[in-house]
Amino acid sequence: MGKRIAVVVLAAALLAGVFLLLNSETVAGELAGVLARKQTVSPNPRAVTGPEADMVNGFLNRVNTAPVYNYSGTKRISGDTQAPPTTTSFSCTVSGDDYAVEAVKGERMYRQLYVDGAYSLVDDSARAVYRGLSYIDFPGDRLKEAFTGKLTRIRHKLMDGNRVISCELYRNGIVYTLVFTRQGGLVRCTYIYDSHDIVIDFSRFDTGGTPVVSFSVPAAYQDRTAGDFSLR
Repeated sequence: MGKRIAVVVLAAALLAGVFLLLNSETVAGELAGVLARKQTVSPNPRAVTGPEADMVNGFLNRVNTAPVYNYSGTKRISGDTQAPPTTTSFSCTVSGDDYAVEAVKGERMYRQLYVDGAYSLVDDSARAVYRGLSYIDFPGDRLKEAFTGKLTRIRHKLMDGNRVISCELYRNGIVYTLVFTRQGGLVRCTYIYDSHDIVIDFSRFDTGGTPVVSFSVPAAYQDRTAGDFSLR
């Protein structure tokens, strides 16, 4: 009986000690810090600073606040063991959540529109519009994520014989690399998504101004449904 009482008293003393320890501000603060570090996952906890970081952040701010921005170039997708790499040339205008993409497929010029949550494919060669049809992929489906990423690293390197500024941004588990000229013009974006290597080379990128790719459909165009569309 005496041994049992001693064990109970010892256990109570240990619990009291743990209670006092956890309630001390120093220990509680350290435990909170450990938990916070475990919950925060970042490839670079330090902020990237300097004139080049200011240039990159200024560019991102202009893109993210612009009512309209335009870009043109090529998008290359590789890394698929079942299919060869593909390269698509395009021009694109983005306005909020809406976009218009212009691309040549075969011998026809198309415009893929996404306006107010609805798709339309405009065949400017045949002067027709197919309502509800999505045929041309939006080349910037992940660019918006890149433009809202956290700047984690800046490096200088040579690309095609020219010195450029390579910037890494982190967003939702993906590392995006934006490449700028020394004058601040965006010329490339690369990332890996779904085991594919994506490279977008820009021949043009500007914010402001009027749309390069029109959102409008001429009234004379024939109005058709998605079921009427066929490759020619």
